[in-house]
Amino acid sequence: MALKNAYNGTPFNTIDLTRLHADLELARKVNQTVAQSDEVHYVIETADVKPFPLPIVIGDDVYVDARTFTTLDKNGVLKIRNPIEHQLRLDEARWELVWKRNNDKLGTLMSRMSYHHEIFSRWISDAIEHTYALAPYQSGQVKALAALFSVGQFYNNFEDEVKMLRMQQQLERELRLGPQIFETVTGNTEFLFPRNIGEFVEMVKAADITARLKDLSVVSLQGMLATSLGSFISYDRQLVTSAIEYPPSLFVITRTCLENVVFNRSRLGGLIKKCDVAKRKDAFIMAYDTLLNQNTKPINNQ
Repeated sequence: MALKNAYNGTPFNTIDLTRLHADLELARKVNQTVAQSDEVHYVIETADVKPFPLPIVIGDDVYVDARTFTTLDKNGVLKIRNPIEHQLRLDEARWELVWKRNNDKLGTLMSRMSYHHEIFSRWISDAIEHTYALAPYQSGQVKALAALFSVGQFYNNFEDEVKMLRMQQQLERELRLGPQIFETVTGNTEFLFPRNIGEFVEMVKAADITARLKDLSVVSLQGMLATSLGSFISYDRQLVTSAIEYPPSLFVITRTCLENVVFNRSRLGGLIKKCDVAKRKDAFIMAYDTLLNQNTKPINNQ
């Protein structure tokens, strides 16, 4: 089913958020956070809070661990050390709220961020192809499965088989994959659209594409993708790992890579620049900003 938030993903679902929630609320009470909007709060270097890699939502507020890219000057004023990460983390925090506030209509959200399917399916299939030396047709089969996964991330269930078929046909058109390639890899599991990384790995192995993929696992897939973004920001591996199951993380990565050429040197940034989203950058950014502005309060003028 669609994740409720980033911390429902693997392996973040093993983190105990109860203590973190209490520490964050205390930090805010004693002025160890700095508001970036009425909803987004940066945890600063004076806070006695355990480090956390992804934004944490508590009610209508979201907290970001800003200690890796900010500092306090001698007057106690917050200074940004990495402007690119600053913008990324603001967006990441706001997307947590967008996702929460649209949890009962994520299919509509998916339709407005349709470039996700191509980016995600190419990212996953390219990594598996490279690691396991797949032939082009085999890579296409993995790409088809990754495309199905890119839909399953948004849906808790489908009402009927007709809607499922229409969704698959939409993927065929968007990714220019023939229906026969989907037919060769589906029908081997109880589900058509994998909803998490475990189900995706299960579906790939059940498809019997090649014996080489028998060693594919959740851990090995996370490992081959973890360095996709490079080390230009803190917690880069955690953000990328989150993006395997949680669309908002990939939305934020996509926007950041489109607007900052430094990421062209990374595997994921280079791939994004070759996708249709790069040719339609203005349309993507308009949809992205509209969703943020419709669902969250504006960021304070810095």
